Amino acid sequence: QRRGQKPFLASPLPDPALAPNFNFNVSHEGDFVVLASEPVAVCGVDVAAPDQARRRRRDGRKPSIDEMLKVFANVLTPNERAAVENAAGDDEAKEDVFRRHWSLKEALVKAMGVGLAMELNRADFECEDEGAGVRRVGSAAGG
Repeated sequence: QRRGQKPFLASPLPDPALAPNFNFNVSHEGDFVVLASEPVAVCGVDVAAPDQARRRRRDGRKPSIDEMLKVFANVLTPNERAAVENAAGDDEAKEDVFRRHWSLKEALVKAMGVGLAMELNRADFECEDEGAGVRRVGSAAGG
C-alpha cells in the first residue's frame, strides 16, 4: 500500500484472464475483521463493531445521538440524518442506523481508493428495512 492509497497485491498477480481487475479490501474494528476480494469489480468493505461508535468518555458516559449528529454534521446528507433521527427505538437503534450509513460511506471511499479525502456528504445512501440488504441510491451532489 502506498500512503493514502488503496492496498494492492504486488506479487504474484492473478492471471488477468481470470481476474482482469483483481482487487481486495480489508477492515477491522474491535474483535471483528472482514476481507473481501473481487476479480472484476472494485470492492470496499467496512466493519462496525458493536459499541465502537459511541465510545464512553472520560466521565464514563456515552455521547448522545444528538451529540454524535453534531460531530458528524458535515458527513451525513439530510436524508441520512433524517433516517438516524427517525429510527424507531432508543439511542441504540438510532446508533445502529448511523453506523450503517457510516460503514457504507467508508466502504465506498475505500473501494474508490480515495480515503477520507472525499467529502462524505457527497454520497447519499438509503438503507432498506432492518435485516434487509443495502443499496446505493446516488450522489447528493447530483452525479
